[in-house]
Amino acid sequence: MFGAILIGLGSVLLALSWVGGVGTGWFIWHVTFPVGFWLLGDGLTAGLGERPLVRNGPRWLVALVAAGAGLGLLLDTLMVHVAGILDYMAVRDIPTALLLYLGWGFCLPALVATHRASGALLRRLPLPRFPAVPETWRAAWSRWTVPAGAALLASALFLRLYYPLRLGFMVAPAFLGLWLLLETLGDCREREPGLLDDLLSGQWVSLLAMIPPALLLALTWEGLNNLMGSWAYGNIFWLEPALLGVPPVAYCGYVCWYALFLSFYRACF
Repeated sequence: MFGAILIGLGSVLLALSWVGGVGTGWFIWHVTFPVGFWLLGDGLTAGLGERPLVRNGPRWLVALVAAGAGLGLLLDTLMVHVAGILDYMAVRDIPTALLLYLGWGFCLPALVATHRASGALLRRLPLPRFPAVPETWRAAWSRWTVPAGAALLASALFLRLYYPLRLGFMVAPAFLGLWLLLETLGDCREREPGLLDDLLSGQWVSLLAMIPPALLLALTWEGLNNLMGSWAYGNIFWLEPALLGVPPVAYCGYVCWYALFLSFYRACF
C-alpha cells in the first residue's frame, strides 16, 4: 500500500512538472521533477519488498539532498567551466542557481532509488557472468585505480588552466577519473563491492540496472527541457541527430551520471 502511494505521488509530481514547466517556463519545475522521479523509484522499490529511502528519517534525507547538491556543483564545474559542454540559459541569478542545486540535490535519492528498483527486477533474471578482465589482473588493476583517476581528472583541469580553448571531449576523462576516485573512496568505507568491482568480476546486475532508469530519465527530463529551453549542450560530439528531441550524447551522459551518483552515494552513505 505504501509503495502504491509513493508511485501515485511520484507520477503526479512528474505530470505536474511537465504541465507546469511547459505552461510557465519556471525553473522550479526542474526541482519538482527529480522529486517525482525519486518517489516513483521508492514506490517501485517498496512494491518489490525492499526498504525505500523515504523511510530513513528526515535528518538523513536532508544530508542526502545536501550531498547531492555538492556533487552537482562539482559536476557543473566540470561540464560548464572546464569542458564547456553545458549552458544554463535559464540560470542567470542567484535564486535560480539555488533552485538548480536543490534540483541536483534531489537527483541523488532519485538516481539511487530508481537504480535499486531496476536492480531488484533484474536480479530475478538469470544473467551470465563475464568478467571484464582476467582474475589475475584485478589486484594489479586496483593498485592503479587512484593514480589513474587522479591523472585523468587532473588532465582536464590542467588543460583548462593552460590552454585557451575549452575542450568539450575532456569531460570524458574528467568523469572517468572522478568515478575511479569515488570508487576507491567507497572501497575504503564499504565491504560490499562497488560498480568497478562488479565490472571487473562480471557481476552485471548493478551495471545493467543503471541503463533503463538512465534512458527513461534522459527521455523525460530532457524532453521537458526541450520544451522549456532551460539548458543546452554544445562544444561536444554526437549532438545530432536528436532522438525524440534529445541529443544522443545526453543519453550516454545520464548513464555516466548514474555511475557517478551511485559511487558517490556508496562512498558517503
